Amino acid sequence: MIANADQSSVPKDPPYSLEPLSTDMVTDSQKVACLQVQGDEALKKGDYQEAVHSYSQGLMLDPKNCELLSCRAVAFIQMKQYEDARLDGEALVQIQPEFPQNYYLLSLASGCLGNLQKAFRSMLRC
Repeated sequence: MIANADQSSVPKDPPYSLEPLSTDMVTDSQKVACLQVQGDEALKKGDYQEAVHSYSQGLMLDPKNCELLSCRAVAFIQMKQYEDARLDGEALVQIQPEFPQNYYLLSLASGCLGNLQKAFRSMLRC
């Protein structure tokens, strides 16, 4: 028969915590990714205001994130906030001048604002 082990030396609680991770442990890039998913879901639902809010929160953490900027520009266009979309388009072509989509968004916003010459010039860069 096996003798009982001394139970006083066995810890009663596990040495780890079952509490959720602190938000301090989440990196900015993880927060940005989460905010992008939230924005994308809102955009798909047609909740453009919520999409803009999520993308803007992400851009506060990563101001040169072109995915967030382009998605926010699309949401602004859907809301007919063309000047805001134009500003995002301008930022996009400054950050990534090699991406035709950025010029397309700038062209679309500029055209909606009635600046057809700028829209045409931007479209030529596509």
